[in-house]
Amino acid sequence: MRFQTRLDGWDTDWTDAPNQRSATYPQLPAGDYEFHVKACNEAGVWNERGATLSFKVEPFIWQTWWFRVGTGAIVFTSRV
Repeated sequence: MRFQTRLDGWDTDWTDAPNQRSATYPQLPAGDYEFHVKACNEAGVWNERGATLSFKVEPFIWQTWWFRVGTGAIVFTSRV
């Protein structure tokens, strides 16, 4: 059995994963993603429909707008 994976928003094309049953994407930036996987049987027939999983990577606290505004306000008020 062979697999191909694609992560919309990260990969530009399908990636062959011949003997893997897992996929890793270290250090993905914050955002919405859709992971696709499809398999090929021993006869070489691909399941073109595959499976899809949608997920969201949340930003770290220091990457949020409200944290930056709050930090800026604290720095500004401490200098006045």
